Amino acid sequence: MKFQEIKKLIKCTCLEFFKEKPLKHGAALAYYSLLALVPISYLSITYLGAIFGEDVMLNLIDTVLKEQVGLSDGSGILDFIGAIEFGTGSVFIQITGIIVLLFSCSVIFNSLKGSINDFYDIDTSNVKRKKKIIRGLLSRLISMIFIIGITLLVVVLYFTETMFLSIGNNLLANVASLKWLITGVAHHGIPIITNVIVFSIIFKYLHDGKVDWKMAIRGSVLTTALLYIGQLLIKYYLINYFFGTGGGVAGTMLIILVWVYYSSQIIFFGAKFIAVYSKMTGNEIKYRN
Repeated sequence: MKFQEIKKLIKCTCLEFFKEKPLKHGAALAYYSLLALVPISYLSITYLGAIFGEDVMLNLIDTVLKEQVGLSDGSGILDFIGAIEFGTGSVFIQITGIIVLLFSCSVIFNSLKGSINDFYDIDTSNVKRKKKIIRGLLSRLISMIFIIGITLLVVVLYFTETMFLSIGNNLLANVASLKWLITGVAHHGIPIITNVIVFSIIFKYLHDGKVDWKMAIRGSVLTTALLYIGQLLIKYYLINYFFGTGGGVAGTMLIILVWVYYSSQIIFFGAKFIAVYSKMTGNEIKYRN
């Protein structure tokens, strides 16, 4: 693209982004993330913990809260989740409990889907009621599958990062510069690549429109870059200036609320970028029949 076209793309994206009331969408997503926090954490600890070890899952959640979100002490929320007993009773009750928890978790992705529809300018007002109900149920199912996939991806990422660091430290124990490089790739490179993959899937499928893979990938690269910079700033603010970083259930909830709220703005900006870019190239996003 020429410089003038890039300038126009950025200008149009910014103008249309603020027209969509992103703060309102961010508030809804942050609220639903709180509803999904305990079910997702509990399912991870209880059921994935049976495979990988409960201590491993607790350590993983604690690492995410500290390194990614900026919480200094995650013991409060972990103790709270550990005290919940959903796994008692018959097999039928346990299975029902899993389904109910997954359904509760799906609200965050359902909210995200509705927001992306708005930022993509997808009009669903003319869709028949029966079709909306069927699509709504399918959306819930896809959201549940997406939750399982994302959770497994985070677990794999955690083990990959740990293994990568372990191998690097053993092989390059006496080479400080290379050891520093390995650590940087593990802490930053792997999460960045993962975010590109996740956002590409979200921008491609988590909505009711038709989006080309190339456009979804371009939007995910931009979103990942902005999110990486933005979350470093958000994390710095939360660690140094926010009053709730000390831990506890209330403090943790407040931290996650703020973190998701501001991070969501970048994700919505990426969605609007795709919508504007698609329109400029003559491939306007249309409703998927």
